[in-house]
Amino acid sequence: QRWLTRRGPFEFRPVYPRDELRPSKRPPYQQVWFRLDGHASDDARLQRAMLAYASDFHLIGTATLPHGISYLSHEVQMASLDHALWFHRPFRVDEW
Repeated sequence: QRWLTRRGPFEFRPVYPRDELRPSKRPPYQQVWFRLDGHASDDARLQRAMLAYASDFHLIGTATLPHGISYLSHEVQMASLDHALWFHRPFRVDEW
């Protein structure tokens, strides 16, 4: 449980939070706002790299939603293999 409250480099705010300790079955989609918890460099390449890194945090958990299981379960082992991103305009990873 302590791991769940540990702060990392990103702040995540799910639109529809779920209880990972008592998961329930839900449709397989999520919406999560996130930003870097601090100031980021103005380097656009670094901004894109940080967004790509952070975008992988909640993808795999979406697959568990219809099954009512949590990534914390000992019966489940998950891995993220690949996903693609296209950046159409500049952004700040340290802003919402």
